[in-house]
Amino acid sequence: MKEVYDIRGRQSSIFRLAGFDREGLLHMVAYRILIFVSIVVGAAVLGTLLFAPHDINAWYIDALVLLVWALITPQVYETARAFALILSRGLSSQDLNQSFVNFAVKNKSAFDAYRAFPYLVLGVWMIGFVVMFWVWIR
Repeated sequence: MKEVYDIRGRQSSIFRLAGFDREGLLHMVAYRILIFVSIVVGAAVLGTLLFAPHDINAWYIDALVLLVWALITPQVYETARAFALILSRGLSSQDLNQSFVNFAVKNKSAFDAYRAFPYLVLGVWMIGFVVMFWVWIR
């Protein structure tokens, strides 16, 4: 049987990303925290529904939802970034050599739009966060 070696290193030591991919590190740390927070949110909502259904709009449920929203933000950004990479066939990457970009990219306006897409999605996501928070405190 052939043994495969992953040159990126062990997937369990995510802090190896700190040296070369800070966005990836943020994505992975937030994802790992989100796993445990989602268990707490599920238990809090289920416990509230079962034992105190009149308190379903309690402040701690709102705070947990805001925490989940904040922890999902890196996932939303990375998903939008991956979507832009797929649509542009890799040309929206920040790591491309400028001479290659000048040679390969014929439509510069589309190139800039693909690069701006993740930030546009992140902006809409943050506006949604502010609107949700504002509705809750009113």
